[in-house]
Amino acid sequence: MKFTRRVALFGLIGTSAILTGLAAHAEATGKSVAVLLGPTQDAFIGTWATTFEDAAEAAGIEIQIFSSPYDPALQARQLDDAVAQNFDAIVLQSISQNALVPSLERSKEAGVPVFTVISPPDAAADGLYVTYIGENSRRLGELAGEAMADAAEARGLDAPRIAAVTGALAEGIGPKRLAGFEEALKARLPGAELVAIEDVRWNPVDGERAAGQLIARFAGQGGIDGFYGMNDRLANAVVQAAGTTGVAVGA
Repeated sequence: MKFTRRVALFGLIGTSAILTGLAAHAEATGKSVAVLLGPTQDAFIGTWATTFEDAAEAAGIEIQIFSSPYDPALQARQLDDAVAQNFDAIVLQSISQNALVPSLERSKEAGVPVFTVISPPDAAADGLYVTYIGENSRRLGELAGEAMADAAEARGLDAPRIAAVTGALAEGIGPKRLAGFEEALKARLPGAELVAIEDVRWNPVDGERAAGQLIARFAGQGGIDGFYGMNDRLANAVVQAAGTTGVAVGA
């Protein structure tokens, strides 16, 4: 329930911000908005899309959702197409910090406001979009690192061996979360070692497989003291892998 409420809140806040932006130059009711997201089969993105769509339609805004499987080139084309199709506004989950800048420049030149959500563009895109509505990914990573340090200290470990099962690390929120996690963990436990990082591009099936392989790989070396699953589904994938291999989990 907490997960659902958080997604719903982001969806409603996002709709409110777009209504405010559209109201700056025209009445929002009857307007059309293109929503460009990552893969909507992802639990978080799919729930966000549904929540936003329901809230926007209740406000009289027509929504069209475009999904991309973390393909920056495809999303750049979708952004250009949305401008060409004369949508009144664009909602964008930026899956690349840099690849979308030229398209964002064209959207600004065309006078189409862009509202970014979930993952903000890079600093190079400053001034090319109206606002960002979403989480602070680095802070989320820091909170995970602090929680890992708490768990290690509770077990009397000052040099724990940690493995990370992550989302896409080439761009987007993944590298920010990982950087925050490492920094917070090291600040509390300088002896902590991140012994493995498995980039599974947010895929929980791949995450479970990767975690199982890591457990087997380090079994003869004293094992792994903790796993950082970068989101709920990846954390659950680690738990499933541990259960399959007979490894106990807990704080």
